[in-house]
Amino acid sequence: ANIHCASSSWDKTIKIWNPATGVCEATLHGHSDWVHAVKFSRDGSRLASCSSDQTVRTWSVAHGEALRVLTGHEQSALCVAW
Repeated sequence: ANIHCASSSWDKTIKIWNPATGVCEATLHGHSDWVHAVKFSRDGSRLASCSSDQTVRTWSVAHGEALRVLTGHEQSALCVAW
């Protein structure tokens, strides 16, 4: 099984890391403001992120692509969970 680590940043990106090698395997772009939190789905195939851009996004870990943008917050989205 592939084990990954994810980080979020004020630079508006999410990075997917291989913790065994220390290599950044992907940088996910799409949020237009700080990314506050990320959370892997139970099976590790998807990632959810939330941002000061007032959105929650879901991502394909394998493809590094946004799957869906969830809108509705009137302020920053600060925490996310599956």
